[in-house]
Amino acid sequence: MDGQLLGVMGIQDVKDVTLIRHAYVRTVKRNQGIGGELLSHLRKQTTRPVLIGTWAAAAWAIGFYEKHGFRLVSPEEKNRLLKTYWSIPDRQIDTSVDSLALIGVALPVYLYHWRRIQRGESA
Repeated sequence: MDGQLLGVMGIQDVKDVTLIRHAYVRTVKRNQGIGGELLSHLRKQTTRPVLIGTWAAAAWAIGFYEKHGFRLVSPEEKNRLLKTYWSIPDRQIDTSVDSLALIGVALPVYLYHWRRIQRGESA
């Protein structure tokens, strides 16, 4: 695509983890491996556990992250992670429901966790 931006994905180190932030691929370029390449590149940039938040209704995003080795965390773990690594009011965590989720702005309802397995360690 001769210099056109096809996708963007960023990372942010927060305390002892790395957050994947603002992951987007042009709609017409989805399902061509671009998002996977971006995610793979960013995973190589850190040795920290990686957390991702996404919209509850974004089934395509949830499938993408699961395909790339992330797992959905429990509601209790989600609340703990939100309070630890995101700056959002407790009221938003306590009153959130899946349909009110916003990514990068307020409350990611689905949080994923990925960490590098060390040699000799079981998954």
